[in-house]
Amino acid sequence: MQQPRRLSATPGRHGAAIRRVDSTLDDPGRAAAEIDRGLGAETRSLILLWCSGDYPLEAVSERLAGHRPGARVLGTVGSAVLGPSGYRRHGISAAAFPSETEVVTATLEDVDRMDFSRGFQAANWLKSEMHRLTGEPPGPEDTFALLLVDGMAQCEERLVASIAQGLGNLRLVGGSAGDHFRERSGRIWHEGRGRDNAAVLVLLRPRRAFRAFSTHHFTPGPQRLLVTRADPDRRVVLELNGRPAAHEYARAIGTAPELLTPAVLANSPPAVKVGDSYYIRSVRLVSTDPGEGLAFTCAVDQGIVLRVAMAGDLAADLQHRFETMADDLGGIASTLAFDCALRHREIEHKGLETAMNGLLARFGVCGMATYGEQFERMHLNQTFTGIALGHD
Repeated sequence: MQQPRRLSATPGRHGAAIRRVDSTLDDPGRAAAEIDRGLGAETRSLILLWCSGDYPLEAVSERLAGHRPGARVLGTVGSAVLGPSGYRRHGISAAAFPSETEVVTATLEDVDRMDFSRGFQAANWLKSEMHRLTGEPPGPEDTFALLLVDGMAQCEERLVASIAQGLGNLRLVGGSAGDHFRERSGRIWHEGRGRDNAAVLVLLRPRRAFRAFSTHHFTPGPQRLLVTRADPDRRVVLELNGRPAAHEYARAIGTAPELLTPAVLANSPPAVKVGDSYYIRSVRLVSTDPGEGLAFTCAVDQGIVLRVAMAGDLAADLQHRFETMADDLGGIASTLAFDCALRHREIEHKGLETAMNGLLARFGVCGMATYGEQFERMHLNQTFTGIALGHD
Protein backbone atom coordinates (compact mmCIF):
# COMPACT_ATOMS: atom_id res chain seq x y z
CA MET A 1 0.00 0.00 0.00
CA GLN A 2 1.12 3.56 -0.64
CA GLN A 3 2.13 5.66 2.33
CA PRO A 4 -0.70 7.88 3.65
CA ARG A 5 0.86 11.05 2.23
CA ARG A 6 0.45 9.55 -1.27
CA LEU A 7 -3.14 8.43 -0.68
CA SER A 8 -4.12 12.10 -0.36
CA ALA A 9 -7.44 12.12 1.43
CA THR A 10 -9.18 15.38 0.77
CA PRO A 11 -12.23 16.54 2.73
CA GLY A 12 -14.82 18.57 0.85
CA ARG A 13 -17.63 20.54 2.50
CA HIS A 14 -19.25 23.25 0.58
CA GLY A 15 -23.40 23.89 -1.28
CA ALA A 16 -27.26 23.03 -2.26
CA ALA A 17 -28.85 20.14 -4.15
CA ILE A 18 -27.09 17.57 -6.33
CA ARG A 19 -26.93 19.15 -9.78
CA ARG A 20 -26.64 17.34 -13.14
CA VAL A 21 -25.42 19.11 -16.27
CA ASP A 22 -24.04 18.11 -19.66
CA SER A 23 -22.39 19.64 -22.72
CA THR A 24 -21.62 18.70 -26.32
CA LEU A 25 -19.41 21.69 -27.11
CA ASP A 26 -16.22 20.50 -28.81
CA ASP A 27 -13.81 23.07 -27.39
CA PRO A 28 -12.62 21.92 -23.92
CA GLY A 29 -12.59 25.43 -22.49
CA ARG A 30 -16.08 26.31 -23.72
CA ALA A 31 -17.43 22.93 -22.60
CA ALA A 32 -15.97 23.37 -19.11
CA ALA A 33 -17.42 26.88 -18.90
CA GLU A 34 -20.86 25.59 -19.92
CA ILE A 35 -20.67 22.88 -17.25
CA ASP A 36 -19.61 25.49 -14.68
CA ARG A 37 -22.54 27.78 -15.54
CA GLY A 38 -24.96 24.87 -15.32
CA LEU A 39 -23.78 24.09 -11.79
CA GLY A 40 -24.95 27.47 -10.55
CA ALA A 41 -23.38 29.72 -7.94
CA GLU A 42 -23.48 27.23 -5.07
CA THR A 43 -20.20 25.92 -3.66
CA ARG A 44 -19.66 22.22 -4.37
CA SER A 45 -17.74 19.57 -2.44
CA LEU A 46 -17.32 17.07 -5.29
CA ILE A 47 -17.81 17.20 -9.05
CA LEU A 48 -17.88 13.90 -10.93
CA LEU A 49 -17.06 14.46 -14.59
CA TRP A 50 -17.64 11.87 -17.31
CA CYS A 51 -16.28 12.41 -20.83
CA SER A 52 -16.82 10.39 -23.99
CA GLY A 53 -13.62 9.07 -25.52
CA ASP A 54 -13.33 11.79 -28.16
CA TYR A 55 -12.81 14.49 -25.52
CA PRO A 56 -9.43 15.44 -24.01
CA LEU A 57 -10.28 14.50 -20.42
CA GLU A 58 -7.30 16.28 -18.90
CA ALA A 59 -8.04 19.59 -20.65
CA VAL A 60 -11.73 19.59 -19.70
CA SER A 61 -11.06 18.55 -16.10
CA GLU A 62 -8.27 21.09 -15.67
CA ARG A 63 -10.43 23.94 -16.91
CA LEU A 64 -13.41 22.92 -14.79
CA ALA A 65 -11.18 22.67 -11.72
CA GLY A 66 -10.00 26.20 -12.48
CA HIS A 67 -13.61 27.40 -12.40
CA ARG A 68 -14.27 25.52 -9.14
CA PRO A 69 -11.17 25.79 -6.92
CA GLY A 70 -13.10 24.80 -3.78
CA ALA A 71 -14.37 21.51 -5.22
CA ARG A 72 -12.75 18.16 -5.69
CA VAL A 73 -13.00 17.34 -9.44
CA LEU A 74 -12.81 13.69 -10.44
CA GLY A 75 -12.95 12.85 -14.15
CA THR A 76 -13.15 9.62 -16.14
CA VAL A 77 -13.50 8.47 -19.74
CA GLY A 78 -16.28 6.17 -20.98
CA SER A 79 -17.54 4.98 -24.36
CA ALA A 80 -20.64 7.14 -23.81
CA VAL A 81 -22.06 9.42 -21.14
CA LEU A 82 -25.43 9.51 -19.39
CA GLY A 83 -26.97 12.79 -18.29
CA PRO A 84 -29.87 15.23 -18.60
CA SER A 85 -29.86 14.77 -22.40
CA GLY A 86 -29.89 10.97 -22.14
CA TYR A 87 -27.27 8.69 -23.68
CA ARG A 88 -24.62 10.43 -25.77
CA ARG A 89 -21.73 8.93 -27.71
CA HIS A 90 -20.22 12.42 -27.85
CA GLY A 91 -20.43 14.65 -24.83
CA ILE A 92 -19.62 15.46 -21.23
CA SER A 93 -21.81 14.81 -18.21
CA ALA A 94 -21.28 16.02 -14.66
CA ALA A 95 -22.83 15.53 -11.22
CA ALA A 96 -22.01 18.01 -8.46
CA PHE A 97 -22.56 17.37 -4.76
CA PRO A 98 -23.54 20.10 -2.29
CA SER A 99 -21.39 21.39 0.53
CA GLU A 100 -23.05 19.26 3.20
CA THR A 101 -21.77 16.14 1.42
CA GLU A 102 -18.55 15.14 3.18
CA VAL A 103 -16.01 13.64 0.79
CA VAL A 104 -12.65 11.93 1.18
CA THR A 105 -10.65 10.44 -1.69
CA ALA A 106 -7.70 8.11 -2.13
CA THR A 107 -5.57 7.48 -5.21
CA LEU A 108 -4.08 4.05 -5.87
CA GLU A 109 -1.30 3.86 -8.46
CA ASP A 110 0.10 0.87 -10.40
CA VAL A 111 -3.04 -1.15 -9.73
CA ASP A 112 -2.11 -3.89 -12.19
CA ARG A 113 0.55 -5.14 -9.76
CA MET A 114 -0.72 -4.07 -6.36
CA ASP A 115 -0.96 -6.60 -3.57
CA PHE A 116 -4.10 -7.30 -1.57
CA SER A 117 -3.07 -5.22 1.43
CA ARG A 118 -2.95 -1.88 -0.41
CA GLY A 119 -6.66 -1.75 -1.25
CA PHE A 120 -7.56 -2.98 2.23
CA GLN A 121 -5.39 -0.37 3.92
CA ALA A 122 -6.62 2.44 1.65
CA ALA A 123 -10.26 1.68 2.51
CA ASN A 124 -9.48 1.52 6.22
CA TRP A 125 -7.55 4.75 6.07
CA LEU A 126 -10.44 6.54 4.31
CA LYS A 127 -12.88 5.36 6.97
CA SER A 128 -10.58 6.86 9.59
CA GLU A 129 -10.40 10.13 7.64
CA MET A 130 -14.20 10.30 7.38
CA HIS A 131 -14.47 9.67 11.11
CA ARG A 132 -11.96 12.44 11.78
CA LEU A 133 -13.80 14.83 9.44
CA THR A 134 -17.32 14.24 10.75
CA GLY A 135 -16.71 13.13 14.32
CA GLU A 136 -18.69 9.95 13.67
CA PRO A 137 -17.62 6.55 12.33
CA PRO A 138 -19.02 5.94 8.82
CA GLY A 139 -21.80 3.36 8.59
CA PRO A 140 -23.81 1.72 5.79
CA GLU A 141 -26.83 3.98 6.38
CA ASP A 142 -24.94 7.26 5.97
CA THR A 143 -21.80 6.62 3.87
CA PHE A 144 -21.08 4.82 0.60
CA ALA A 145 -18.00 4.21 -1.55
CA LEU A 146 -17.40 4.96 -5.23
CA LEU A 147 -14.58 3.30 -7.15
CA LEU A 148 -13.27 4.53 -10.50
CA VAL A 149 -10.60 2.33 -12.06
CA ASP A 150 -8.65 2.23 -15.31
CA GLY A 151 -10.24 -0.68 -17.19
CA MET A 152 -7.11 -1.22 -19.30
CA ALA A 153 -5.24 -2.34 -16.17
CA GLN A 154 -7.47 -5.46 -16.01
CA CYS A 155 -7.13 -5.72 -12.25
CA GLU A 156 -10.68 -5.20 -11.03
CA GLU A 157 -11.34 -8.52 -9.30
CA ARG A 158 -8.28 -8.32 -7.07
CA LEU A 159 -8.73 -4.60 -6.44
CA VAL A 160 -12.42 -4.83 -5.52
CA ALA A 161 -11.87 -7.80 -3.22
CA SER A 162 -9.17 -5.99 -1.25
CA ILE A 163 -11.08 -2.70 -1.00
CA ALA A 164 -14.33 -4.41 0.01
CA GLN A 165 -12.52 -6.21 2.79
CA GLY A 166 -11.35 -2.88 4.16
CA LEU A 167 -14.74 -1.18 3.74
CA GLY A 168 -16.50 -3.79 5.83
CA ASN A 169 -20.25 -3.12 5.72
CA LEU A 170 -20.07 0.07 3.61
CA ARG A 171 -21.70 -0.21 0.19
CA LEU A 172 -19.40 -0.06 -2.85
CA VAL A 173 -20.26 0.72 -6.47
CA GLY A 174 -17.99 1.68 -9.32
CA GLY A 175 -17.03 1.47 -12.96
CA SER A 176 -14.08 0.72 -15.23
CA ALA A 177 -12.99 3.65 -17.39
CA GLY A 178 -12.01 3.09 -21.00
CA ASP A 179 -12.39 4.17 -24.58
CA HIS A 180 -13.38 1.13 -26.67
CA PHE A 181 -10.19 -0.52 -25.31
CA ARG A 182 -8.09 1.95 -27.28
CA GLU A 183 -4.76 2.95 -25.83
CA ARG A 184 -4.86 6.55 -24.62
CA SER A 185 -3.36 8.44 -21.74
CA GLY A 186 -5.23 9.86 -18.78
CA ARG A 187 -8.30 7.66 -18.46
CA ILE A 188 -8.81 9.00 -14.92
CA TRP A 189 -8.23 12.59 -13.76
CA HIS A 190 -7.70 13.34 -10.09
CA GLU A 191 -5.67 15.78 -8.03
CA GLY A 192 -4.57 17.91 -10.94
CA ARG A 193 -3.48 15.33 -13.51
CA GLY A 194 -4.53 12.47 -15.73
CA ARG A 195 -3.68 8.95 -14.62
CA ASP A 196 -3.42 5.51 -16.16
CA ASN A 197 -3.11 2.16 -14.40
CA ALA A 198 -4.74 3.81 -11.40
CA ALA A 199 -7.91 3.86 -9.34
CA VAL A 200 -9.62 6.45 -7.17
CA LEU A 201 -11.66 5.40 -4.16
CA VAL A 202 -14.17 7.93 -2.78
CA LEU A 203 -16.17 7.87 0.44
CA LEU A 204 -19.26 10.10 0.48
CA ARG A 205 -21.64 11.01 3.27
CA PRO A 206 -24.50 12.66 1.32
CA ARG A 207 -26.81 13.61 4.22
CA ARG A 208 -29.74 11.93 2.47
CA ALA A 209 -31.06 8.39 2.07
CA PHE A 210 -29.55 6.27 -0.69
CA ARG A 211 -29.63 2.77 -2.13
CA ALA A 212 -26.79 0.89 -3.83
CA PHE A 213 -28.03 -1.39 -6.60
CA SER A 214 -27.07 -3.51 -9.59
CA THR A 215 -29.38 -5.10 -12.14
CA HIS A 216 -29.32 -7.01 -15.42
CA HIS A 217 -31.96 -8.51 -17.70
CA PHE A 218 -30.55 -11.98 -18.42
CA THR A 219 -31.53 -15.51 -17.41
CA PRO A 220 -29.24 -18.55 -17.79
CA GLY A 221 -30.01 -21.06 -20.53
CA PRO A 222 -29.47 -24.84 -20.51
CA GLN A 223 -26.22 -24.88 -22.53
CA ARG A 224 -23.28 -25.82 -20.29
CA LEU A 225 -19.77 -24.77 -21.37
CA LEU A 226 -16.73 -25.89 -19.35
CA VAL A 227 -13.56 -23.80 -19.70
CA THR A 228 -11.01 -26.51 -20.46
CA ARG A 229 -8.12 -24.23 -21.46
CA ALA A 230 -7.50 -20.58 -20.64
CA ASP A 231 -4.89 -17.86 -20.36
CA PRO A 232 -5.95 -16.06 -17.14
CA ASP A 233 -3.32 -13.32 -17.42
CA ARG A 234 -4.84 -12.17 -20.72
CA ARG A 235 -8.44 -13.02 -19.73
CA VAL A 236 -8.68 -15.32 -22.75
CA VAL A 237 -10.57 -18.61 -22.96
CA LEU A 238 -8.87 -20.87 -25.50
CA GLU A 239 -11.08 -23.96 -25.27
CA LEU A 240 -14.64 -24.75 -24.18
CA ASN A 241 -15.67 -28.38 -23.69
CA GLY A 242 -12.32 -29.40 -25.17
CA ARG A 243 -12.95 -27.57 -28.47
CA PRO A 244 -11.70 -24.20 -29.80
CA ALA A 245 -13.58 -21.60 -27.78
CA ALA A 246 -15.01 -19.51 -30.63
CA HIS A 247 -16.28 -22.58 -32.51
CA GLU A 248 -17.85 -24.13 -29.41
CA TYR A 249 -19.56 -20.93 -28.32
CA ALA A 250 -20.89 -20.36 -31.83
CA ARG A 251 -22.24 -23.93 -31.87
CA ALA A 252 -23.95 -23.38 -28.51
CA ILE A 253 -25.91 -20.38 -29.77
CA GLY A 254 -26.55 -21.82 -33.23
CA THR A 255 -24.33 -19.67 -35.40
CA ALA A 256 -20.88 -19.64 -37.04
CA PRO A 257 -17.70 -18.28 -35.41
CA GLU A 258 -17.40 -15.50 -37.97
CA LEU A 259 -20.91 -14.34 -37.02
CA LEU A 260 -20.07 -13.81 -33.34
CA THR A 261 -20.48 -10.06 -33.69
CA PRO A 262 -20.61 -7.65 -30.74
CA ALA A 263 -24.40 -7.42 -31.15
CA VAL A 264 -24.80 -11.21 -31.10
CA LEU A 265 -22.54 -11.58 -28.06
CA ALA A 266 -24.30 -8.74 -26.21
CA ASN A 267 -27.63 -10.51 -26.71
CA SER A 268 -26.37 -14.01 -25.84
CA PRO A 269 -23.49 -13.56 -23.38
CA PRO A 270 -21.91 -16.24 -21.19
CA ALA A 271 -22.89 -16.28 -17.51
CA VAL A 272 -21.29 -17.86 -14.44
CA LYS A 273 -22.98 -18.92 -11.22
CA VAL A 274 -21.66 -17.42 -7.98
CA GLY A 275 -23.58 -18.54 -4.93
CA ASP A 276 -27.24 -18.57 -5.89
CA SER A 277 -26.99 -15.94 -8.63
CA TYR A 278 -25.77 -15.81 -12.21
CA TYR A 279 -23.48 -13.04 -13.42
CA ILE A 280 -22.63 -12.09 -16.99
CA ARG A 281 -19.08 -12.54 -18.24
CA SER A 282 -18.81 -10.36 -21.35
CA VAL A 283 -16.69 -11.19 -24.39
CA ARG A 284 -14.91 -8.21 -25.95
CA LEU A 285 -13.03 -9.94 -28.77
CA VAL A 286 -13.38 -13.17 -30.77
CA SER A 287 -10.55 -14.87 -32.64
CA THR A 288 -10.21 -18.25 -34.34
CA ASP A 289 -6.44 -17.85 -34.71
CA PRO A 290 -4.16 -20.43 -33.03
CA GLY A 291 -3.43 -19.46 -29.44
CA GLU A 292 -6.44 -17.15 -29.31
CA GLY A 293 -10.15 -17.53 -28.55
CA LEU A 294 -12.64 -15.48 -26.54
CA ALA A 295 -11.15 -12.42 -24.82
CA PHE A 296 -13.21 -11.42 -21.77
CA THR A 297 -13.60 -8.16 -19.86
CA CYS A 298 -13.31 -9.99 -16.54
CA ALA A 299 -11.25 -12.74 -14.92
CA VAL A 300 -11.53 -16.24 -16.40
CA ASP A 301 -9.78 -19.49 -15.62
CA GLN A 302 -9.79 -23.17 -16.41
CA GLY A 303 -12.55 -25.14 -14.69
CA ILE A 304 -15.19 -22.39 -14.74
CA VAL A 305 -18.61 -23.49 -15.98
CA LEU A 306 -20.38 -21.01 -18.23
CA ARG A 307 -23.94 -20.96 -19.49
CA VAL A 308 -25.34 -19.05 -22.44
CA ALA A 309 -27.63 -16.36 -21.05
CA MET A 310 -30.85 -15.21 -22.69
CA ALA A 311 -31.78 -11.53 -22.82
CA GLY A 312 -35.05 -10.29 -21.37
CA ASP A 313 -36.57 -6.81 -21.54
CA LEU A 314 -33.77 -4.38 -20.71
CA ALA A 315 -35.94 -1.29 -20.25
CA ALA A 316 -38.64 -3.08 -18.22
CA ASP A 317 -36.02 -4.58 -15.89
CA LEU A 318 -34.47 -1.18 -15.17
CA GLN A 319 -37.83 0.53 -14.76
CA HIS A 320 -38.91 -2.09 -12.21
CA ARG A 321 -35.70 -1.64 -10.23
CA PHE A 322 -36.01 2.14 -10.21
CA GLU A 323 -39.67 2.10 -9.19
CA THR A 324 -38.97 -0.34 -6.37
CA MET A 325 -36.20 1.91 -5.02
CA ALA A 326 -38.34 5.02 -5.46
CA ASP A 327 -41.06 3.46 -3.32
CA ASP A 328 -38.46 2.59 -0.70
CA LEU A 329 -36.82 6.05 -0.68
CA GLY A 330 -39.96 8.12 -1.07
CA GLY A 331 -38.76 9.22 -4.51
CA ILE A 332 -35.41 9.40 -6.30
CA ALA A 333 -33.76 12.80 -6.74
CA SER A 334 -30.70 11.62 -8.64
CA THR A 335 -28.78 8.49 -9.60
CA LEU A 336 -25.07 7.90 -10.15
CA ALA A 337 -24.82 5.18 -12.79
CA PHE A 338 -22.28 2.85 -14.31
CA ASP A 339 -23.93 1.25 -17.34
CA CYS A 340 -22.03 -1.39 -19.30
CA ALA A 341 -20.99 -0.29 -22.80
CA LEU A 342 -22.45 -3.54 -24.16
CA ARG A 343 -25.85 -2.60 -22.76
CA HIS A 344 -25.60 0.70 -24.62
CA ARG A 345 -24.82 -1.26 -27.78
CA GLU A 346 -27.90 -3.41 -27.19
CA ILE A 347 -30.03 -0.31 -26.60
CA GLU A 348 -28.94 1.11 -29.95
CA HIS A 349 -29.33 -2.22 -31.76
CA LYS A 350 -32.89 -2.72 -30.46
CA GLY A 351 -34.00 0.90 -30.82
CA LEU A 352 -34.58 1.43 -27.09
CA GLU A 353 -33.13 4.93 -26.87
CA THR A 354 -36.44 6.73 -26.34
CA ALA A 355 -37.58 4.40 -23.56
CA MET A 356 -34.21 4.46 -21.83
CA ASN A 357 -33.74 8.22 -22.11
CA GLY A 358 -37.15 8.62 -20.49
CA LEU A 359 -35.99 6.54 -17.52
CA LEU A 360 -32.73 8.48 -17.24
CA ALA A 361 -34.66 11.76 -17.10
CA ARG A 362 -37.32 10.45 -14.71
CA PHE A 363 -34.79 9.20 -12.15
CA GLY A 364 -32.11 11.88 -12.53
CA VAL A 365 -29.38 9.64 -13.94
CA CYS A 366 -25.83 10.84 -14.51
CA GLY A 367 -22.85 8.62 -15.30
CA MET A 368 -21.02 6.76 -18.04
CA ALA A 369 -20.93 3.64 -20.16
CA THR A 370 -18.26 1.42 -18.61
CA TYR A 371 -16.04 -1.57 -19.38
CA GLY A 372 -17.15 -3.36 -16.26
CA GLU A 373 -18.98 -2.42 -13.10
CA GLN A 374 -18.08 -2.96 -9.46
CA PHE A 375 -20.69 -3.84 -6.86
CA GLU A 376 -19.95 -4.87 -3.28
CA ARG A 377 -17.17 -7.46 -3.65
CA MET A 378 -17.56 -8.25 -7.34
CA HIS A 379 -16.48 -7.02 -10.76
CA LEU A 380 -19.48 -7.37 -13.08
CA ASN A 381 -20.38 -7.10 -16.77
CA GLN A 382 -23.51 -6.01 -18.65
CA THR A 383 -25.18 -4.50 -15.61
CA PHE A 384 -26.65 -1.14 -14.70
CA THR A 385 -25.02 -0.43 -11.35
CA GLY A 386 -25.18 2.65 -9.19
CA ILE A 387 -26.40 4.69 -6.25
CA ALA A 388 -29.94 6.09 -6.12
CA LEU A 389 -30.22 9.13 -3.85
CA GLY A 390 -33.43 10.29 -2.24
CA HIS A 391 -34.67 13.83 -1.76
CA ASP A 392 -33.52 16.03 1.12
